Amino acid sequence: MRPSLFAARSLAQAPAAPTTLQRFSDTLVVAAGVVPTGTPLTTYAEALRLFQREEYDSALVLLQRLTVLSVLPDSLADEALFHVAECMAALGRLSEARSTYKHLLRQPDSRPSLRERLLLRLGHLACAESDLLRAQEFFSQLRREFPQSRYLPLATCAAIRSPMLPR
Repeated sequence: MRPSLFAARSLAQAPAAPTTLQRFSDTLVVAAGVVPTGTPLTTYAEALRLFQREEYDSALVLLQRLTVLSVLPDSLADEALFHVAECMAALGRLSEARSTYKHLLRQPDSRPSLRERLLLRLGHLACAESDLLRAQEFFSQLRREFPQSRYLPLATCAAIRSPMLPR
């Protein structure tokens, strides 16, 4: 299985800060046993489990099913679509990932926490494609809009692993 484009490097390879690197997992918390099985939330939770196990193709199928449901709350639909793009990026489908990230970024009512991650990921995609100037534009925009963002230490090309980037 191919490692994720955005998998965090080991601390020995990572930039000096932060001391721990985490995948985005802070956006949806559901207490165990609260959600009945077969609901969009359980499907989303299963897709995230698959994603964490780097089973991106399987996660993508579930997430894409969710994105076409009209009953999803907007925040869950946005998170599902964000993770669709994450799967696409991890699978090397960078153009599709970029289109999805940009689509979400253009939404006038996107939550700040989502916007932060979108700017970061668009910068990472530009890094992966060796467009360092464009990457710096996204990272600079992230710094301007979110000067206290916990993701600022990751706003660098060194924060991603990519066979397309020189080491």
